[in-house]
Amino acid sequence: MLRIAFVFAFVLAACLLVALERYRSDELQARRTAEQVELLRRLEALDRPTVSRLVAQWRMTYPEPSPERLDELRDLVKQLQADPAAIDAPPYSP
Repeated sequence: MLRIAFVFAFVLAACLLVALERYRSDELQARRTAEQVELLRRLEALDRPTVSRLVAQWRMTYPEPSPERLDELRDLVKQLQADPAAIDAPPYSP
């Protein structure tokens, strides 16, 4: 009987840990998504057609951003806020 109680307690603890990890993961993703929404809003505020197309494409491609994509988006926002015309420039070729 004690053995069954131990197994039951172990399974219950494992289920709780999985649920807690799932909650933490969902919470982190929600934060990343909220930050992405804000960053894309900043880009849209630049009011440039090329940037608007980029924002629309980004939303379709990365509806739930990874940490790496969010870093990339932060850098992109910095660059375009500093020089909105940079997106219209031809690519550099040495």
